[in-house]
Amino acid sequence: AEGIAGHVFTTGETVTVADAYADGRLNPEIDGSTGYRTRSILCVPIVHRDGRAIGVIQALNRREGGFTPACAERLRAFAAQAAVALVNAQLFADLDGMRRYSESILRSLSNGVISLDAQGRLVKANAAARVLAGIPDDGAGKPLTALVDPRSASWLTLLDGDAEKSYLADVALQAADGQQHDVNISRVPLTDLNDDPIGALLVLEDITAEKRVRSTLSRYLPGQVAERVLTDPENNLGGVAQTATVLFSDIRSFTSISETIGARATVSMLNEYFSAMAEAVLVNNGIVDKYIGDAIMAVFGVPFTTESDADNAVLASISMLGRLDALNRRREARGEAPISIGIGLSTGEVVAGNVGSSRRMDYTVIGDTVNLAARLESATKAYGASLVAAEGTVAALSGEYPLRKIDRIRVRGKGEPVKLYQLFSPASAPTGEALEIFAAGRALFIEQQWHDAERRFEDVLRLDPDDGAAALHIERCRRFRQVAPPPDWDGVAIL
Repeated sequence: AEGIAGHVFTTGETVTVADAYADGRLNPEIDGSTGYRTRSILCVPIVHRDGRAIGVIQALNRREGGFTPACAERLRAFAAQAAVALVNAQLFADLDGMRRYSESILRSLSNGVISLDAQGRLVKANAAARVLAGIPDDGAGKPLTALVDPRSASWLTLLDGDAEKSYLADVALQAADGQQHDVNISRVPLTDLNDDPIGALLVLEDITAEKRVRSTLSRYLPGQVAERVLTDPENNLGGVAQTATVLFSDIRSFTSISETIGARATVSMLNEYFSAMAEAVLVNNGIVDKYIGDAIMAVFGVPFTTESDADNAVLASISMLGRLDALNRRREARGEAPISIGIGLSTGEVVAGNVGSSRRMDYTVIGDTVNLAARLESATKAYGASLVAAEGTVAALSGEYPLRKIDRIRVRGKGEPVKLYQLFSPASAPTGEALEIFAAGRALFIEQQWHDAERRFEDVLRLDPDDGAAALHIERCRRFRQVAPPPDWDGVAIL
């Protein structure tokens, strides 16, 4: 620090100079540049209340003689007032900076923030709160109850409580533009330094997008599965080996249908068909894994296995056939050809998890159980059946369903033969007599008593001329009568 002012600021001393030009600390060049002549100087420090010098005050050229100790005392008193003013100005500047900073934070928040006074009048609301709750810009000082849309005023019960914190989840708010926003609302009391209540702070968490995601996800997953996936997706979507039931369904003669009705009508048909079938899967706690052309792959038991997965798959399949009947009635009323489908079910171990590339992942299941379900769906054509299931699915059932064992088959890619069962909806189930005759025919067929077995299957056809499994066995009996199977034949059909 240079000069007289620097000396006073550094030392904190009061300096009185009777002849300024005789004092070597004065820089005369300043007078030379301004044309002013400095004769006498009184300089006192401006001191903060903590003792730090924050400036100096100078008085120049006293008119009547030199500066006296009384002059110095008065100037120090003035400096004390100046110190208070400077400190207050700095505090106001700091407070203004903090206010601007706080307002910037509030403006940037996606959550709404509303502050109220002790009478429930609006003090301040950030931009998000005005959008979410429909609060007008000029609402400050008015009761909050008079500012919000009456259709969404139920959340204002938060204001009727005591000074404790309170919370409301999933509240629908009507904005000024008519849009609805879904929010979680927290209320925090505001108190002064004496802990006396002075108002409340309301925080509005916008969950509209989250609810939209949940709604979208629930179209593909059961509600409880969607909730778990959203809560902990990393743990629930990794590769896991578990037991599940896989469903494959396919439209019969789809290629011929699509060539007949054209591309636009094909897309319209598939959308209507998929909507009905997917609903049957979802209401029975299944997941629509994917659409493959006209085929549907669904899974029951992922990401979370239950004891009802096989039953849910059967119930979904029966529901699909029932919904298909209703859809075909609508199609026939419009002059359109009916649709027929086949469904295959397989239960066993699968590997479930995210499969794909870093840019595109699909949650799916893979494994032999999946391949078997696809093969069984294909096998429905050979047996004239709408719904078939492997022995693993039947063994896992806890409910009673109309079914019959129709074959033992060996499918491509699987070494061990699989017992194949045909399941029926209650409306299309064969009579008990027909089931018994078919079972007797199967026993005779395995014993290679072709003639007697054929007669039993013909009896089944007399009861139900559309029984495809009986017709297939009659064809086999006649073929084996002409050309006997090899000596090691064990009754297994190869598909």
